[in-house]
This record gives sequence, C-alpha cells and structure tokens, in this order.
Amino acid sequence: MRDLARLHADAVDTTFTRQKQLEAQYAYASFLEAHSTQVFFNDMLWYGFQTWAFLQTDSDQGYTRAEREFFLRQERRLKDEQEERWRAYKILAGVVDQAGNTELGRRAAGKALTCLRLIHTGRFGREEEIRAAIARLEKRR
Repeated sequence: MRDLARLHADAVDTTFTRQKQLEAQYAYASFLEAHSTQVFFNDMLWYGFQTWAFLQTDSDQGYTRAEREFFLRQERRLKDEQEERWRAYKILAGVVDQAGNTELGRRAAGKALTCLRLIHTGRFGREEEIRAAIARLEKRR
C-alpha cells in the first residue's frame, strides 16, 4: 500500500513536467493492473463476499424508482472504484490521449488493452463500453 500511495502521489504531482507526469500515471496504472487482486481486498479471504456484493438481483426490495436508481448509480460507482483494471485502463487511456503517437503512448495503449481484456464482465458489466474501447485502442497501437 505504501508503494501504491507513492505512485499515486507521483501520478497527481502537478510540479512534474508533462512527460514525467504521464510516465508517473503510466507507472501508477501499471501497478494497479499488476496487483489487481491485492489492492483493496482479496475475494478469497472473504469467501466470495466481494463477488456476491457485485451481483445484481432482480428484486426491487420495495424501493421507490428514485431510490432504486440511486442504489444502481451507487452500485456502478462501487464497481468502478473496486475494479482496479478499470481504474488502470482509465488512467492509461488518458496517457494514450495525451502522449499521442509516442513510445509511451503506444506502451500505454498496449497495457490498457491488457487491462480491458482481463476484466471479468460477468461481475463488472460494461461489455459494450469495453468492446468499443478495445476497438479504439487497437487503432492507436
């Protein structure tokens, strides 16, 4: 966690040059991707609780439409925050956009593709968004 904190601090350090900040963002996202099952908590330790928490049910449990929509938005936010590969992809996509057709941009595109391809969409969702992002990144590589 100390390594992650240091990498995050570097990734958001506005005193860095543009190039150094992009490289720091790449390093941070690479760490997230490489440690995707270790950053928050390991599902195995919680007997599947993390996965269970992400599975939707068809029951509205007596919620009003507004309450249900609120809970769905919160659930989506939780999924996005807990899926390290998605977070890594989002950071890397920003590096790709900012670095352009450079060595760093191409490396970021390759790593972003890896992140997207490893996301378990059965738990996470976003199948169409992931498919479109893969197609876009493959053109940039």
